[in-house]
Parts: sequence; structure tokens; C-alpha cells
Amino acid sequence: MKNTIILLTMLLFSGIGFAQESNNGKQLWAKSFLNEKAPELTVETWISKKPDTEGKFVIIDFWATWCAIYFDVEGKSLVGRTGVSAMCKAFCEELEKAGYFAGIYMSRSPAQTMLTSDVAKRYALWLAEYGGKLNWSGEVGMWQYTDGGAVAGIGSAVDCNYCYVDYPAKIKAAGLNGFVAPKALKTLDTEGFKRGDKGVGVYAYKQLLRLGCAALGVAENLADDGGFGGGTEKATNAVLGKLGYKQNGVAGVKLMKKLSEKLK
Repeated sequence: MKNTIILLTMLLFSGIGFAQESNNGKQLWAKSFLNEKAPELTVETWISKKPDTEGKFVIIDFWATWCAIYFDVEGKSLVGRTGVSAMCKAFCEELEKAGYFAGIYMSRSPAQTMLTSDVAKRYALWLAEYGGKLNWSGEVGMWQYTDGGAVAGIGSAVDCNYCYVDYPAKIKAAGLNGFVAPKALKTLDTEGFKRGDKGVGVYAYKQLLRLGCAALGVAENLADDGGFGGGTEKATNAVLGKLGYKQNGVAGVKLMKKLSEKLK
């Protein structure tokens, strides 16, 4: 698991590292920061005791806010399954209280012997196992499948992972990690024409919808018939979204009224 970037280091100061001036004759970006005054930095939340950085040279390891923050469990357990699970739970609970998305990183084999089922199911798991297969029957968010990967621009082997969950979307939708959750959109109509409906009424609605799309600047590809198909549903949802309502594909009296108002 060497070279793994542990997201646990969220805005913590690392005590190791140095800035090289050149590499095979090429100037490195780090030199431009040497002996320069550090910019102002405000840390809203520390996940450990605030370090003493006065008069010290420090390296800041930034964490991408659209990533989960993982508790890294390494080595053999000295406290047993109950103890390890309790530590993982305590770490994740504290992060969640502070408004962050938390998870647990560890190798697959110790995960099976060091995590209780409730903790393994409750938090996002990032498991490492090499050899071409992840021998885990439960849910897993990421699988670190090798420590011998190659990335252009990096001279040594790196860890590579498969991610099965869209964490950025999940984190943003929940309003975690500093993001603001999107406001829940109101439903305009719960009853009305919908996909699969046919008839003169649907035909009349589509004529109104075509005019409404033009007025709102919404692209449409409506067939000139009385069927409420995929094209009509797509245009209906596009108009609902443009008007700031939930896109439920229903064309009711309220939507038709709003379309008519746009034509005045």
C-alpha cells in the first residue's frame, strides 16, 4: 500500500518532505515557493489537536472536498475486532457530526476479521486486495487492485483503484464537505397527461408545448400527432426544469396555464 494518498490528512500539516530544485535539468514548480511568504490559511475544523506551526517550515496536504475522508487501518490489531470497529465508528461519527462524508480504508483480509458487520455496512469502504480479484461479498465503494500501477509523470509505481460509487455527486447532493445541498424542487402537477397517453387532448397540449418551448428557448422534437411519447416527455421535463419545478414528466392544468402565460 505504499504511495497511497490517504485522504485522512485533510488540511493536516505533514512533518516530512522537501523541495527539489531540479530533476534531470528540469526546473520544478516547488522552487518558486522557496523562501516566499505563505498565504493566509484558515482551517475551519481540525480532526486532531491543532499543531504548533509558529516559525516552522510546513507542507500542507490538501484534500479534495468532493472526496470522502477515510480512516486508514493498517497492520495487525492489538485490540481485536470490537476495538478496531469502535475506533472506526468513533472517527466516522465525529466527522459526520462536523458535516463530512466519512469512510474506512483497509486491506480486504483484515476487514473480514477486524470489522463488525454493522460498521462494515454503515460506512463507505475502500478495500485493498491485489491479485485480480476482490474476495468480498458485501458492498464496497472502492477497490484498490494493485500497488504496481503506472501514471504518466510519476517515476515510481502507484496504487490504482476502481470506484463503484459516484461520491462527488453523493456528497454534493447531501450538502456535505462544505457543499450546499440543492433545494428540493416543488412538483407542479401530480395529475395530467403523461407518457403513454394518446388522444385529441394530448395533441392540443403538444401544440401549446411547442409554442412554449419556443418562448422559453427550449429545444424540442415533437411529432405532429396525439401521442405522448419520449420526445414529449423530454420536452415537458425540459420546460418544467426551466420553470424551476421537479421534472416528473406530468403535463397538468398548472403547467398548461404557465405555458399559456408565457405566450401572452
